[in-house]
Amino acid sequence: MNYYTHTAYRSDNIPDLPPPPAGNSGFWAQMGLRAGRKLQYNNKEVLQTDLALRWKPSEIRAQEQEPASSMLDNFCTHERISTVQPPFWFRLIIFLEKFARWGIGPIIIVMFLVEITIYSLNMLPNVDKYNTLSIKTFQVTITFILIAFTCALPAYIIGEVFPRLNIKLNAFPVFELNRRTGMVTVYRKGKLYYSHPFVEFDAYLGTLADHQGSPHYFMNLVHRYHQYDRACGLSDLTSRIYREDNIYTLWPMIQQYMDVTRPLPDMLFLEPYRQLDPTTKAHDAATGRPERYWRDMSDEEYERIIHQQDAEQRKALKRDGLR
Repeated sequence: MNYYTHTAYRSDNIPDLPPPPAGNSGFWAQMGLRAGRKLQYNNKEVLQTDLALRWKPSEIRAQEQEPASSMLDNFCTHERISTVQPPFWFRLIIFLEKFARWGIGPIIIVMFLVEITIYSLNMLPNVDKYNTLSIKTFQVTITFILIAFTCALPAYIIGEVFPRLNIKLNAFPVFELNRRTGMVTVYRKGKLYYSHPFVEFDAYLGTLADHQGSPHYFMNLVHRYHQYDRACGLSDLTSRIYREDNIYTLWPMIQQYMDVTRPLPDMLFLEPYRQLDPTTKAHDAATGRPERYWRDMSDEEYERIIHQQDAEQRKALKRDGLR
C-alpha cells in the first residue's frame, strides 16, 4: 500500500490546472490577501534560518527523553506542519500579564522613587506639609500594586499551578500542511474553513510596518480559485522577520516539505522524523546521511554551522536575486 495518498504533491507530476479567475488580478484582490509579490514554484533546496535556530540540539535530545511532552509533535512531524492558537481568554490573560509587567510596573517604580523623595523631605525641619502628600502617594502606589497583582495572578496560576495539577489547555488549530495527503487546511475559530490540494495555492510575499515604522515581511498562501477571506499565513511559523531573504527561503522550504518526490528539508527539528518518511528514508540510505547528524552536535557547533550556511546562502541569493 502506498504511504502517500493520490492527492499528495509531486513536483514531477503536476496535473493540468485551469487558469486563475480574472478577479484575482484586480486592484481590490491585490489589496487583500494577494497583496505583495507572487512567488513562483521551484525546486530549490534552501536553509530557513529562523526555523533552523528555533531549537538547539540539546533541546531536541531532551525532548527525545520525554517524547510525551515533546513540543515538536504539536508543530511539525514527517506528516504535517500545523499551527494552533490558544483561546481568546488565554490571550487576554497573557496581555494583562504583560500590561502589569511593562505598563504598570514602571509606574510603581516611579511612585516608589517619589515616595522615597517625599520621605527624605519629611526628615527636614518644618516640612509637615509633605505628610499629606506622602500618604496620598502611598495610597496611589498600593492601588497600582493591587491592580498589577490582579492582572498578573491569572497568568501565574496558568503557568505554575496548572502544570502541577496536570491541567491542559485546549488550543484551536489555525492551519495544517499535510505532506502525506498534499492538502492545505485552514480553520476558523477551530472549525474547518476550507481544504484544497497544495498545488492549487499561490504564495504572496508582502511587507508591513511595526510600531516603530520598521518594515517586516509576511507570507500568505492563498487559494487560487476562491475568494476566501482567510489565508494560510506561512509567516506564522516563524517569529517576526525583518530580512527579505529570510522570509523568502520559507517558500522553497515549504515546497520541499510538501513534495513527496523529495526528502524532507534537512533541518534539526525534522531530523527525528526522517526515518518515518519513506522518501526521506530511502534518500538517507542512498546518500549515507547519518541518522543523528544534527542532534549529536553541540549547541555551539550547530549554531556556527547554521550561521556559516546562512552567510553563504545570503551571498548566493544576493547574486542570483530573490526569485
